[in-house]
Amino acid sequence: MKLFQRYVLRSFLKYILIVGLFVTLMSLISSTMGESKDLAAYDYSLFDFLKLQIYAIALNLNMTMPATTTIAAVIVIIMLMRSNELLAYVSLGGTILSLAVPFVTVGMFITAGMTLWEYEVIPNVRVAREELRTHMKGMQYNKSATYTNIWMMDGDRKLVNINFIDMIGGVINGVTEYVINDDYEITRVDKIESAVRKDGGWEISEKHITDITANPPAVTVTPPGEIISNKLWDDLMKVAVVEVRALSPTQLNTLSKIMEKHGMSTSQYDMLFYSKFANAISVVVLLILTFPIAINFSRNYSVIKNAAVTLILGLTFWVFQASCFSLGKTGILSPFNANFLPIFIFIGISAGIIYVRENRR
Repeated sequence: MKLFQRYVLRSFLKYILIVGLFVTLMSLISSTMGESKDLAAYDYSLFDFLKLQIYAIALNLNMTMPATTTIAAVIVIIMLMRSNELLAYVSLGGTILSLAVPFVTVGMFITAGMTLWEYEVIPNVRVAREELRTHMKGMQYNKSATYTNIWMMDGDRKLVNINFIDMIGGVINGVTEYVINDDYEITRVDKIESAVRKDGGWEISEKHITDITANPPAVTVTPPGEIISNKLWDDLMKVAVVEVRALSPTQLNTLSKIMEKHGMSTSQYDMLFYSKFANAISVVVLLILTFPIAINFSRNYSVIKNAAVTLILGLTFWVFQASCFSLGKTGILSPFNANFLPIFIFIGISAGIIYVRENRR
């Protein structure tokens, strides 16, 4: 990068931090008010409440990052315009295309970080947050403790169905575990009639293990009374129903492949799978969409007007993205098109804007 590009890069990173802290503060205030009302009837420590807010910030980070980077980019351009630094840069032969380098570079790193965040952080944080909320509410007696017909993933290669959970009695009934291979085919089915909390573990009834790969399928029966440890069941006592949004992209893809092989609709899982990547890529799209619009050397230049036009263009992208997502949920658009059609269209629009601006100089 050239000297001016490095200067823009440092300014951009600074304003991402400043805007990010402001957005986080607003999100924290909103979350605090909501959580205070929800937990008003319970006794809990200040430490637990603060920990709950940290979890909320971590969960909302990916959702707020596109807006944060867009606002930061607009602020950087406005500051460069007001100080005439951008005018001097262009007068000395600098191009709008070269000015895009620091913005796109940061955007790509943020996109990669958001994707990693979806894979490694959000699923664990969401479960930990629900565990903490249950713990905070568990300081008082809770009558609501029955859950039925739960489907969820245990790791990336095991699909679990549980017929009934008695939260108060600590009993899990009707467990069926489907073990999946790398080709998304079921290789083994384990069935347990019931499991009861005992001695820090779970005492299970007879366990029927069916090896689907054998011909004919081989069935092995283990005697009742065995005590095993199972983190998934432990978590279910606190978090009875894990939302699909808590699953990592790998788990969503595995579920989708399994359901596809059995002739079931996979659109819900595919929509969420693609949205995790589309949201991350939208950071780069919004940057290359808004920064050339923010550059204006007109004598009638107005900071407020220019910022408003730029942010309205970004808002148009978000509205179109939400509309396509809704069409995907209704089946009018395929899950892939519902998530990536706005990105492809607005990348084309961005390229056109940059081309026009370059040729008008």
